[in-house]
Amino acid sequence: MASIWKHPDSKYWTACFTGPDGRRMKRSTKTTSPRAAERLAFKYEEAARKKLTKKTARRIIGDIYEIASGEKLPGESTRKFFELWVAQSKTRVKGGTWRKYNDEAKRFLASLGEKAERDISTVNRADILAFQTGVASRLSVGTANLALKIIRIALGEANKQGLIDFNPATNVGVLSDKNVEPVRRPFTLPEIKKLLKIADKEWIGMILFGFYTGQRLQDIATTTWKAVDLKTQRWTLTTIKTHQNKILPLAVPLLKYLRSLKSAHGPKTHVFPILAASVKKTGRVAQVSNAFHDLLVETKMLPPRSKQKTGKGRSERRKLNELSFHCLRHTNNSLLKKAGVPESVVMAFVGHDSPEISKQYTHVEEESLVRAVKALPDISK
Repeated sequence: MASIWKHPDSKYWTACFTGPDGRRMKRSTKTTSPRAAERLAFKYEEAARKKLTKKTARRIIGDIYEIASGEKLPGESTRKFFELWVAQSKTRVKGGTWRKYNDEAKRFLASLGEKAERDISTVNRADILAFQTGVASRLSVGTANLALKIIRIALGEANKQGLIDFNPATNVGVLSDKNVEPVRRPFTLPEIKKLLKIADKEWIGMILFGFYTGQRLQDIATTTWKAVDLKTQRWTLTTIKTHQNKILPLAVPLLKYLRSLKSAHGPKTHVFPILAASVKKTGRVAQVSNAFHDLLVETKMLPPRSKQKTGKGRSERRKLNELSFHCLRHTNNSLLKKAGVPESVVMAFVGHDSPEISKQYTHVEEESLVRAVKALPDISK
């Protein structure tokens, strides 16, 4: 049983408690208050009796520090933890993922305000809900849900390190986007033909690939000749976003384009060297996407972007255009369905954002895919 004792010649009380091995132990409390000394004695005994984890030890030491000094034990601030977590993540995840980690960590710290300088154990569910709601109102529901996922990962690491007792982000649910109207739409065939008339050689190929395969901008821009087999008329790829392995038949107009490229090329050479170099240089597809946007502006399908700076940067909602390169994917999907191609074949051909769902459609026969691509119109005429 914990108790206190004071030597006649000392002004400080001594804490007496039973140690882990059953022996009685004494520790000076450096306090003249018997009440404070008694509280310290009980904390010493609590520590001696328990099998200490990092979290328990940190809590008990914090209690002892507060009893002795009257102040909270300085811990790891939320800002310090997130900055260190972002820095350490740079060697663990890919560049694009790391940039998202970095962006969302900064947004979260900004949403906390002065609280970001306090101990990370003070972060609670209300803080995360406020952050999620703020991102959704300024940007989009999808961005808010991605932000929540990233903060959940970070706080999960804090929990593993013993800095917090539980992850408060696990009790925050994702937001629903059921009531969000889709902004983007498929291209019409006249619009695609209009683009092909003004596009340069590489962009003609990019548009043909997008229309006839329904694949994403980065997958097409970075494809190499090794992936293109003109004899078997197939394109083999592993999608960057969902890591799906796909073998797609090449439509006749796309084959004609590929065979028209007269320059010598090796298997590692990119089909679209200029656009691929842009992606490789920046590690992002933004410049290529902007170049396609310029084509849309040139054909007057979209208005020019305003060059006037708002000073809001990435903190405010981007205005999504109804047309982008990704709309070629919607066009492919829409035309295949309109031609009566079965849903299972459309899904196997185009793919899905969810790898789990896409796995259901990986066993469609190649003949079905060939019939599907033949159902698409010839936009090269």
